[in-house]
Amino acid sequence: MTVPVAPGRERPLGSPQPYVPAQSGPFPAEPGPAAEEETAAAPGLPDDMSREEAYFGAFRRYVAERGDFPNARQFGLYLMDLYGIRGRTGGPLSESSLRGYLREFRHRYTAEMDTEHIA
Repeated sequence: MTVPVAPGRERPLGSPQPYVPAQSGPFPAEPGPAAEEETAAAPGLPDDMSREEAYFGAFRRYVAERGDFPNARQFGLYLMDLYGIRGRTGGPLSESSLRGYLREFRHRYTAEMDTEHIA
């Protein structure tokens, strides 16, 4: 049995695989953390939710597909594949711009799982 991992891609169910982006190759050097921010018009973000909620939905989806939390680089590549979110250089968002989100999302996800297990 296979499960979808990205548009047009599937993997066997049961064994988490490391995330590999749909397009691989070198990315341009990223600017410093202060200069990094997602492009203003992110075409793939859902209109009916905030950026943070869309990112958290992507985080939960990543965990469900991979069975583990992403690091900042993996999550940046995942957002780029899932929503087309790119940094100013055209590659994935910088790791430094995603670390705060990931820290919050890990706590939030864990709290949700704890609440589900108690109920």
